[in-house]
Amino acid sequence: AELRARLGAAGRERVLARFTWKQAAIGTAELYRQAIAARAATGPGGRR
Repeated sequence: AELRARLGAAGRERVLARFTWKQAAIGTAELYRQAIAARAATGPGGRR
């Protein structure tokens, strides 16, 4: 039971540290940057 509690607490801390709204916003902004760069690389009227 002690191991289960420790693993659960460690997992919760990891999730709280890694999956924040700030991290989600940073990831979303990076995806938009990549999409814009890919679109710009095709040029006007280019295929996607």
